[in-house]
Amino acid sequence: SPAAPSPAASRPASAPAPAATARPTGPTRAATPAALAAARSSFDNHAAPARERAAALQTLLGALESDEQQLLLMRALNDPTPELQATSLEEIGNRKDEDLIDEVIPLVESDNEDVALAAVSALEAIGGPIAEQSLLAALESTHRAVRQYAVTSLGALNSPVIEAQLIEMLEEDNDDRLRAAATALAEVGTAEAAEALQTRSGLPGLQPETQTQLRNAATRIRERLGISAAAHEVMAEFSLSSSADDLDLFND
Repeated sequence: SPAAPSPAASRPASAPAPAATARPTGPTRAATPAALAAARSSFDNHAAPARERAAALQTLLGALESDEQQLLLMRALNDPTPELQATSLEEIGNRKDEDLIDEVIPLVESDNEDVALAAVSALEAIGGPIAEQSLLAALESTHRAVRQYAVTSLGALNSPVIEAQLIEMLEEDNDDRLRAAATALAEVGTAEAAEALQTRSGLPGLQPETQTQLRNAATRIRERLGISAAAHEVMAEFSLSSSADDLDLFND
């Protein structure tokens, strides 16, 4: 059967790759007092070039104790400079830092695409129910690359809870949310999701493009799982006959 694309293959080129292991949170490299003072000065100087401030942040993170690092990361997240926010988010993802997840979540909706992508990457690395719910919300991002990356991240997490929630979204009447659910299910859904998409596509009240996307998503799942059209028909007939048998038993 066709192999599903790997998260690395599906990740937008501009999205940072989540780290496989967390980095230590204590000092990782020595810095002279003069170097630290210079880095602090650059970081605090809002008139300095963004790259210089981001480099200063990296220097400080490598030399400070854990508590100071946490405060510095929070400052960078709340700084209006996108480069600082993205650098901080990448570091949080590398550390899988659950303590800062509440600060990460709002940045999924950043107007800056690189920041939003870095926030999604950090959430994927952190994982857990809170991160999963935020990744679901990212399916409706205004940035196409963020939506695509959220789909990849949800697939990497491989959570049956997420699939169940996406299937529940198919019961809604909002076409935008229906298309978002279809996009995600096309990549992470099981045969159950394919049936739900096919069924929803046949119900009235849908915009034509939504109906088409739901059907295409169902087809994509079957192709990904190696389910042929003939096998799908047999499964559908079996499902109908089973329902009829259940009804006969109930009537008896």
